[in-house]
Amino acid sequence: QAGRYDEAEIELRRALQASARSLGPDHRETLAAQEELALSLMDAGKPADALPLFEDSLQRRQRLAGPPDRTLSTLLNNLGLLYRDLKRPQEGLVRLQQAYDIDSKLLDPTHPDMLTTLFNMSLHHQDLRQWSEARRLQEQLLPQARTALSKDHWHLGVMLTGYADTLQQLGERRRSAVVLREALAVLEPQLAADHFHIRKARRLLAAAGAD
Repeated sequence: QAGRYDEAEIELRRALQASARSLGPDHRETLAAQEELALSLMDAGKPADALPLFEDSLQRRQRLAGPPDRTLSTLLNNLGLLYRDLKRPQEGLVRLQQAYDIDSKLLDPTHPDMLTTLFNMSLHHQDLRQWSEARRLQEQLLPQARTALSKDHWHLGVMLTGYADTLQQLGERRRSAVVLREALAVLEPQLAADHFHIRKARRLLAAAGAD
């Protein structure tokens, strides 16, 4: 698999170089090629290599004429996740908030992308041990997620698990257990029994049972 990632990186770097030569480094197609390379590096477990590419692309996109759009908010979202991979959640929160501010002018509040950004922000707050703020965001998004996502959508189960984790950290184990049972009812029909999200929910449920 590492060899496949290496080959993809070589091809993407060639495509980026060709686009930069023919169209210029600030052309939208060149920036798209640069962001595709950065995403590939993230997938290959090379976040430190992806970061300068994303940040450079962000600076160039912010100089382009026109109002912020979904392309820019997607880039900011990816940067937010990348900073979390790099154990820099405070910087990630800044980028996620910027993405959310852009999308809030373009999308309905119940759009799945809006809900996902809020949830990712809550995970950054968890990393910072800011449990009350994580709870505020999760309680803001979950009623909307239950409406916007089908009741058996596995993303809803992941969001519920994250909320239950926050509740446990705040000492509310019994309430956490109720939420975890709801999460598992969503996740178990959708994912393999040994899937990370199911194992996490079961681990948290076992911990909740101590109360």
